[in-house]
Amino acid sequence: MKWKLRLVLAMAIIAILGACKKTEEYPNNAYQCLCGSMNWQGQNIELMDANYIQIWPDSLFSRRYYATADLRNHPLELANSVNVTIEIEDITDGPFFPELGEAYVLVELVDLSAENSVREFAPVEGVVSVQPGLPGISEKVSYSFSLKEIINGELVGFPISISGDMSISY
Repeated sequence: MKWKLRLVLAMAIIAILGACKKTEEYPNNAYQCLCGSMNWQGQNIELMDANYIQIWPDSLFSRRYYATADLRNHPLELANSVNVTIEIEDITDGPFFPELGEAYVLVELVDLSAENSVREFAPVEGVVSVQPGLPGISEKVSYSFSLKEIINGELVGFPISISGDMSISY
């Protein structure tokens, strides 16, 4: 009887030791879309999301693009992100210059640790280029802007830069 108990105990130890193994650190890619990147004031960051909607139902080529990137240095920090919204009436007419009214652009800096948690910026100059995609083929958008902050409806401060590219699939 003792040998059966020893055999069961030995098998349990082997099973436990065989089942436990050290694995590599788990990379948390839950919010990485692998769909582009942006450069915010010299800092390169991967996008967490990029998408678009068709703005007007009667215009197949109207778009509102949206991209967001995480600026946090540590996952436990409060939300800190850059959000870019670009609206274009007809993407086949590009390139587009927001300062000429050819595209509507709004950039938001969200920092929940700051008193003014959402700051808005608009371009004073820049360009948006779109490579329209067909179903099953990604639509590619690139942009580069010089921005000023919007305070009480006025553009204020020194210009800051943002540029980026995104690839959006149907």
